Amino acid sequence: MLVDNELNDESDSEHRERVPRVRRCRGGESGSEFIHRIVYEEPDICKEQLRMTPECFVQLVNLFINRGSLEDGRKVKIPEQVAMCLFILARGASYRDAKDKFRRGIAVVQRYHARVLEELVKLSADVIRLYQDFNVVLTQITNSKGRYWSYFKDCRGALDDTHVKALVGEGGGDAHRSRKGDNTWNNLVVVSLDSMITYLNVGWEESAHDMTVLRDSLLQPKYNFPHPPPGKYYLVDFAYPNTVGYLAAYVGDETRRHLQQFRKFGPPKGVKERFNHRHSSLRMTVERTFGILKSRWRILADR
Repeated sequence: MLVDNELNDESDSEHRERVPRVRRCRGGESGSEFIHRIVYEEPDICKEQLRMTPECFVQLVNLFINRGSLEDGRKVKIPEQVAMCLFILARGASYRDAKDKFRRGIAVVQRYHARVLEELVKLSADVIRLYQDFNVVLTQITNSKGRYWSYFKDCRGALDDTHVKALVGEGGGDAHRSRKGDNTWNNLVVVSLDSMITYLNVGWEESAHDMTVLRDSLLQPKYNFPHPPPGKYYLVDFAYPNTVGYLAAYVGDETRRHLQQFRKFGPPKGVKERFNHRHSSLRMTVERTFGILKSRWRILADR
């Protein structure tokens, strides 16, 4: 109360010296200076901060320029717009972190992050695709010294669901809640055996059944799902039907089918478990690939 009286005492305020308003010197490098440094002087920092080599970053910027999908702002040029978005995705950074790094207002960071992210999503249609003909047998099969050839010479990848943490508003948590109590998105992914993502269907609630997501991918022509041709197939887990084009493991009360089970209880026994062990080993390509992505792009990490 005493403090309030003193602060509101007009007689005191008349004699109190005014604190002069001095233009604050923010110090540090600007966003454009930061980009110049990591592209031309410290390429290792570019890989650390943006998860790209300088050459790859420049190619991405030029791609957006050539497509006409991004435009220079009055103060923020296209390279800085792209770098802002990549910084947030790579570091799992907040808008405030990006604001401090690029010396821009939060509203500016939000606007350009959303704009570049939208263009990256559009670009994904050209990037996430088949890279080899279905008739090509990958070296992961041919160089396995017979380990996979006899079982999986016609395998062309693995199909599985993968989960990414979701931030949902009030009332939306139940549909997204996983068995562990986390809120997640359910995503369907196809990965070739050399760890190239060839198909992705994202944004499903955790409660969506895996077959529901797959059926949506198969029935919607706009998704251009890369269905295996006759005689070829994807490896799938027991949540999917064992049908033409999709090969699941053997299922039985006593038959093990997961790598964790073999690690815990010893090597496979019998023909079915030997098949399941190698099936699971190849199918783990999906988990390994997304593990790498989550470590590289922290926005996807299980935080």
